[in-house]
Amino acid sequence: MHRLHIRTLGLNTVAQKLTDTESLDQAEAITREVCGHTELDHERRKAQALAHYRPPEPGAEELRARFQEYRRAAALRGADLVSFRRLTEVLEMRRYDPPSMRALIGDSAFPDLPLCRIVPGSAHNDG
Repeated sequence: MHRLHIRTLGLNTVAQKLTDTESLDQAEAITREVCGHTELDHERRKAQALAHYRPPEPGAEELRARFQEYRRAAALRGADLVSFRRLTEVLEMRRYDPPSMRALIGDSAFPDLPLCRIVPGSAHNDG
């Protein structure tokens, strides 16, 4: 369940039409009717494409190089953190595997969260 301020309903056609929905299927149908598409459409296309194309899993050295490249670019964009899920995607790993991700990124990982510091020590102080 999501709560919206009543003024939001007056500004957002999708929000207005979603007020009486009782399922995600209804919400998806209404969103598609109003917007012409949903985020789920994008995710389904992406999943379908990935199901037909599975590049080989990169080796550890290649993954480390990709991580360092992504990290540099993210730092230039001003990012402080990235989720393990996002790293899994950008590093083109086949599956979400937090223990493997922790091993790959080392001390850049938060100890109890699936997050990685873009710049070591940024946005969090462990000590």
